[in-house]
Amino acid sequence: MNLERIEEVSNDDDSTLDRYFGGGVGKCNTLYIRNNKRLYVRMPDQIERWLITIDDKEQLNDKLDGSF
Repeated sequence: MNLERIEEVSNDDDSTLDRYFGGGVGKCNTLYIRNNKRLYVRMPDQIERWLITIDDKEQLNDKLDGSF
């Protein structure tokens, strides 16, 4: 991920994302919420690569293409 400008806050509420991501270029590009350990990115293009893990004990609803 390309995290760029990061802000860290203790708790989230309904207006947290709007406050940091809203309007023009926004206050930051990545927001880390400490209490729920979540990372939010402003733009999907910040995600440069995906790493997907699958627990073999979980039942999947989607068919996976092993060629990837």
